[in-house]
Amino acid sequence: MKKRITALLCAAVLLLGLAACGGQQPTEDPSNAQTTAATDDGSKKTVITLPYMSADVLNPFKTQSHVNKDIADLLFDSLFQIDDAFEAVPVLAVEATPQGDTLMVTLREDVRFSSGELLTARDVVYSFQLAKESPLFAPRLGNVFSAAADADHLVRFTLLAPDVFAVNCLDFPVVQFSTGEEEMPVGTGRFLYNASKEGSVRLLRNENTASFDEVAFDEIALYDISQTVNALPLVEIGQLTCYLLDPSRRSAEKVGGSMELVHMNNLVFCGFNSESEALQEKAVRQAISYAVNKSVLVSRAYADVAQPTQTPFHPLWSALDANMQTPIFDTERANELLEEAGYVYEGGTKVRSKEGEPLSLRLLVNSENKPRLAAAKSLQEMLSVVGFGVALESIDYNSYVARLKSGGFDLYLGEVKLPADMSLSAFFGEEGSANYGIDLSGSVCTGYNELRAGRTEMATFVKVFVQELPFLPLCFRDACLYYTGELNYEGSVSENALYSNIYTWSLKGN
Repeated sequence: MKKRITALLCAAVLLLGLAACGGQQPTEDPSNAQTTAATDDGSKKTVITLPYMSADVLNPFKTQSHVNKDIADLLFDSLFQIDDAFEAVPVLAVEATPQGDTLMVTLREDVRFSSGELLTARDVVYSFQLAKESPLFAPRLGNVFSAAADADHLVRFTLLAPDVFAVNCLDFPVVQFSTGEEEMPVGTGRFLYNASKEGSVRLLRNENTASFDEVAFDEIALYDISQTVNALPLVEIGQLTCYLLDPSRRSAEKVGGSMELVHMNNLVFCGFNSESEALQEKAVRQAISYAVNKSVLVSRAYADVAQPTQTPFHPLWSALDANMQTPIFDTERANELLEEAGYVYEGGTKVRSKEGEPLSLRLLVNSENKPRLAAAKSLQEMLSVVGFGVALESIDYNSYVARLKSGGFDLYLGEVKLPADMSLSAFFGEEGSANYGIDLSGSVCTGYNELRAGRTEMATFVKVFVQELPFLPLCFRDACLYYTGELNYEGSVSENALYSNIYTWSLKGN
């Protein structure tokens, strides 16, 4: 999937919190920090350099930025790691066995912390309790009520509700018992944190690490970007080895280097108001789905840095069969459905009507999100082709939210970050953040609860969803991992473990 950057691509830091959280303050000017990782005389580099924020902390339970969370992944291992197919891969665990509302996890017995102590279930239970209170991990553990040590290497997790995908939530960091409140807890990761008196920060190889994949680097330099407005040029000049950017955040820039797409679990969708007279008809909702060319929409609005989807789940998720993943575009079928539902063209008009009432809908979008606004304009155009009259209402965010809460819309464009276990509670939960206009007593909500409990198959749920369409999934956005041309980059990468393939990296000429 590697691409040479020769076009205009968006640049912005993928952070979920830039505010300092009371951690270390910058000790040097970031414009010249960590120059040991870069050379001015043209010589080869021997150290890779990753971004971090000194204004935040590297304690994984206290950090607020994803930049530091990604660094912490090199210091602390988790029970499971989510790969690029959104599947849970064992790391500190051997296996997980679901049993109704419990999840039994067997631990490896050969893992030692950097202190030399062996990993036990007590450490996992202790780490879980810290994760439940942390800003980054608490949301994904919302359905995991408690953890208990059933034996030295057996942990029992109790769920609030049965969930066959709950193992995907067990990617929280594990630290040694009683060290979690320290500035730098004790972990089992491949590297150890090291700060010099001068303020430079490095990661050094952990000699006590278990039989995980070996890496080619004995150390990694960290570059402080706390005061850097745009760190992307630092990759182009080789000061940073790589940098993750969210293309939706900022206008395009011309960038030199190489790039890898990182698939995110950010679902862009079109919401339907079930109280709207026209949208109460299944045929109308299905016609909208057939009329939308999602591949074209992705190209226009997201510069192809997104994945079109037919279902509310990421199309690359290993739990989906191939025949569930491909979006269907068929304007002929859309026209047939509308004709059968009684919506026809009258008097030479371009908008269909039924019993004298035009097929007119209001499409609500936040004007401050430029890619989503572009997607709304594409949606408006595509629906007009089959006879919908769509009035695009582009308003500021606060007004947008107020209109959604009051039900003052027919259609709206939104985005939801699905958790690692692919929970759709944002749409089907009583307190869901995206349940606007959805009939929570409908068959899709019931089918979803059956799927989570393991009482129905994925194919059955997807069939019901596509037939009923309580909302229209459009695409899942990608991020872009830019990296210097000096890096030999191999392997796939997950947004949940950005440096999981670091053992495959090497520098050219070394």
